[in-house]
Amino acid sequence: MRLATFALLLAAAAGRAAASEQEVRAAMADFSKAMVSADKAALERLLDDKLVYSHSNAKLESKADVIRVIAVEKNPVYQALEYAPDTQVLMHGPGTAVVRGNVTVKNTPKGGAPTTLQLNVLQVWVKGKGGWKRAARQSTRLP
Repeated sequence: MRLATFALLLAAAAGRAAASEQEVRAAMADFSKAMVSADKAALERLLDDKLVYSHSNAKLESKADVIRVIAVEKNPVYQALEYAPDTQVLMHGPGTAVVRGNVTVKNTPKGGAPTTLQLNVLQVWVKGKGGWKRAARQSTRLP
């Protein structure tokens, strides 16, 4: 009886982790759409107030900086943000996820030519009021 109860608890926990992983992936997709559409309201909703956003050139940005660049200045203008199929979402309890994987970013700086960046990105997502929010991002440019 105890073994059956334990097995049911493990199955329930695995189901919750899988559901949380899908929620994080949905938030990532929403963030990609928000970047491409320069949707300020969606960016406000998807970025944590204490965001630490580090670019591959070591430039650090806050939540306000990221929103200003993407939705107000629109420099660069984003055409695509595509995660590699093998991107990993690693759940650390019910409210924290670490995401690791390669990302293709297509954008055009004002007055510049279209650019495609290949990045390896590490992200931290936290679940709070209103759902999953990106709390941290660190990227490295791939050769």
